[in-house]
Amino acid sequence: MAIANGLVLLLGALLIGIPIVLHLLMQPKPKLIPFPALRFVRQRQQSNRRQIQLRHWILLFLRCLLIAAIVLALAGISAASASFGSWVTFGIFAFVAALAILLFLATLLWTKPLNKLLLVLFGIIALLALSTSGYLGVAAFRNPSQQILGNRVAPVSAIVIVDCSPRMEYQNNNQSRLEKAVELAKWIIGQLPEDSQVSIAIPDGSEPFFSVDLSAAGKRLETLSIDYQATSLPLTIGPALRLFDEALNERREIYLVSDLTRPSWQRADTIKPLLEEHPEVSCYLIDVGVEQPSNAAIAPINISSEVISQSNKLQISSSIESIGDVKDGVAQLFLEEPDNSRPFRSNGTTMLPEKHIVRPQVIEFDAMGRAQLNFTIDDSLPPGIHHGWIEFDSGDGLKVDDRRYFTVEMRPAWEVLVVAPRTVSTTNLVEVISPKLFREAGTQEFNCRVIEQDKLASYSREQLDQFQLVVLLDPQPVGEGAWTLIGDFVQSGGGLAIFMGWNASANQQIADDFNSKAANVVMPGLIDARPWRRPRDESRFLVVNSSTHPVTRPFVEAASSIRWDLLQVDYHWGLSPNPDQDQSQLEVLFRYSNQLPAIVEKRVGLGRVVLMTTPISEPNNSPDRDRWNDLFFDLENCWPSFWLVQQISRHLVSTRPTRLNLELGEIASLDNDSDKFPEQYRLFTPRDEEPGKLVADQGQVRFRFTNSPGHFRLKGQMDGPVLRGFSVNLPPNATDLNRIDVERLDDWFGEGRIQIASDEEEIEREQGATRVGREFYPVLVTLLAILFGLELIMSNRFYSNAPSRTGNKTTTSNKADAAS
Repeated sequence: MAIANGLVLLLGALLIGIPIVLHLLMQPKPKLIPFPALRFVRQRQQSNRRQIQLRHWILLFLRCLLIAAIVLALAGISAASASFGSWVTFGIFAFVAALAILLFLATLLWTKPLNKLLLVLFGIIALLALSTSGYLGVAAFRNPSQQILGNRVAPVSAIVIVDCSPRMEYQNNNQSRLEKAVELAKWIIGQLPEDSQVSIAIPDGSEPFFSVDLSAAGKRLETLSIDYQATSLPLTIGPALRLFDEALNERREIYLVSDLTRPSWQRADTIKPLLEEHPEVSCYLIDVGVEQPSNAAIAPINISSEVISQSNKLQISSSIESIGDVKDGVAQLFLEEPDNSRPFRSNGTTMLPEKHIVRPQVIEFDAMGRAQLNFTIDDSLPPGIHHGWIEFDSGDGLKVDDRRYFTVEMRPAWEVLVVAPRTVSTTNLVEVISPKLFREAGTQEFNCRVIEQDKLASYSREQLDQFQLVVLLDPQPVGEGAWTLIGDFVQSGGGLAIFMGWNASANQQIADDFNSKAANVVMPGLIDARPWRRPRDESRFLVVNSSTHPVTRPFVEAASSIRWDLLQVDYHWGLSPNPDQDQSQLEVLFRYSNQLPAIVEKRVGLGRVVLMTTPISEPNNSPDRDRWNDLFFDLENCWPSFWLVQQISRHLVSTRPTRLNLELGEIASLDNDSDKFPEQYRLFTPRDEEPGKLVADQGQVRFRFTNSPGHFRLKGQMDGPVLRGFSVNLPPNATDLNRIDVERLDDWFGEGRIQIASDEEEIEREQGATRVGREFYPVLVTLLAILFGLELIMSNRFYSNAPSRTGNKTTTSNKADAAS
């Protein structure tokens, strides 16, 4: 509890003594009535005198309370808003205790005979009220959160935490939320008392510090800008509370300036335990958000492949998700046309390619505020890096999510090495992934080189590295040297497809070579001893097992039109888990209808292996053995098999390239073969700043400061300009403007620990309620009116019944005369 003016209380204590002195001086002095025969009159007089004395004491008590209430009201005593009710309760119990003690004494002194029942009743009431008020008083004075310095000009140690997330770019009334936050933060600093300490903190993971003075804190506010990697506000409160260990002032305050959007309050459940360790800290939440925002945000982009062949179409999809009142419009895809002379710096500006391929799409939002985006680029694009973006000018208040960036690399046809025994036909595979018609036109997606299996052992590592994909068609035992060569190829980022068939057996059993130690590097399991055969009365076919894998996703989307049950599998190898392998690196893409694995992917180093336990190279007629499956024999229904082989091939050739599309904060890492790329680059960032130098190290170019959305461009020299790069985008929830439920703040901070305001007037009111507390003046005025009324009633009754003097004779009241 706080006292605004202690001198008033001292004066009040002296004033309370006035009615006591008057009471003692004005006590009536009864005279003996010289009528000894009138015994009954004397008894009545004694009874009246005791009643008058009791009324005198009650009247004295009321007058003392009346003066005390006047003094306390003028003294301006106050208490913290959170503890105001506790202090009022303390006052009520203290009043009841005093009244009960007075009645107890009155009963003890003036009731003849002694009324024991009233004595016990008043004693119990006095004891309970006195103990309760004492407990409340001691608890209040011991708890720092129940006490407040009543001096408004006492210095403060304050920490102002300003949310700098991308959501604070939201514009309302031609002012961003960050500008509004800085404006209010400056006002808060400006009205702090002199000699206060101030720290300006932002949720970037750094430790806060106290500024030299208020002016320095104001200048720091002026330098604040959007931090695209800002963390949540609760994670900043812990370091802020630790900073109070260095505070010089007893009054300590934290101001949280936020738009109250959900991403800014992740892990809010960690706040309450921290504040319980610092009960002396006052917390203020300054709301600069908009109650009903309007925004349209482009969702993350899906690209058919980050690295694609020149003969393929570039297919890009995304969606737009909106909240509030957002109008339909036109979304556009922009793809830069390469310009080897750019980027370069001119007059302090980065000059970028000026020509673009543009694809517009009319946007109409559905009832859920969502619109789908699909773009196709079928232009002939030259090899190299291509930067682009999708843009939608929604006219909303937040622009940062109206554009999403992407980067793709166009490459010549993929080089594929097809390895097969002499007796195995490679026609099915080659014609599916590289049709003759496309080869003659020079638009094929894959360049296939076919060799017999016995020649594989003669290949060197350098020769194998010229290919992006190696395919083993119905292989015979490979040999330890060839398995080692293939394993090294895959671990460095190459793709390997193995289609197991009849040639893997030796004497009707699996050859030991396929379960050897060298083979286990790439094989996703142990091959069973004998192949499985379909019973005559059973149907066996492929069944999709994974709905999210790039190979299987198209088959899930088109499931209603695919009849795998028409393509029977009569024989296939079984695959058992290898206890020496990490099972987390495996994924079953397809199973057979008998639930045994059919197609399994294994991640090996930087590359991938896809194993299919039945072949795709079955001969039309073979007098020596039965056909293993019908995957390529029913020409009317076998198109899913063609599509499957294409999907597997495209997936495996995309394993070697590094990621070109990242989220904010991820480390960019590009392979940098010294034979193909320079060792040093100039790095142009989206921040339009002077380019930095980036040097390759151990065959890689790495960059970790991806803290801005946009294109990062690398430009080097090696027999001419070499352009590379990647794109960085915000995470999907970075611009989520949905607001938190304010009612949860009490759960996060503790009941009554957080004061909410949205403008200067509300901040000043909440500061006054917390720094000086809630004044007891209204309560005391109410009590004053009640006491004045009681005093008036008691005094009227007292003086109307009091004895009067006329000359030298004493007369009693009319009631006394009547009684006598």
